[in-house]
Amino acid sequence: MSPRNRKPKGNRRGGARSGPEQRSRTGRAAPGFGLNAIGDGRLELIHPRCVLDREEDFREGIEVWRGGEPEEAREVLRFALEDCGDNLWVHAALGQIALEMGDQVLARGHFGYAFELVRALVEPLSAGVLDPGLSGNRPFFDALDGLIACQRREGQGGPADALQSLRDRLASETTPPGQGVDS
Repeated sequence: MSPRNRKPKGNRRGGARSGPEQRSRTGRAAPGFGLNAIGDGRLELIHPRCVLDREEDFREGIEVWRGGEPEEAREVLRFALEDCGDNLWVHAALGQIALEMGDQVLARGHFGYAFELVRALVEPLSAGVLDPGLSGNRPFFDALDGLIACQRREGQGGPADALQSLRDRLASETTPPGQGVDS
């Protein structure tokens, strides 16, 4: 079956698409995000319910991407954003694909959007509480690493340094930066 005729797996419920308009203008995280204490002072991001509903589509998109078909992977991942525009995993993956395809602006947009969705939750946290090795935190750190890389490529050292400082403060010593998307 040609990539154009291929339909993504998963549910196809209708409904309003979430997106930038859903982000709070009051400095709060987008609805559906939260933090879960898991012990030892560490926290893990809680994601909106719709992320689970679209997990099969996300996994299919990653599989297609790993199979060497980035355009088709983008199509499947964009489908995964329907009904769940606040999916950090999908935005981080689309950002990585955009970087691979040389679209710096699109990459920065996906990484930046994912970061902004939970920025208000994580900025006030103290050092080492948001372990990048925890599954729920991985897409946030993938997006943050991607955003930092984009800013450095664009010569925006100051903003990149500020984000790197935030990353260093939040992250535990157990997982090095730049692990990439592989959920």
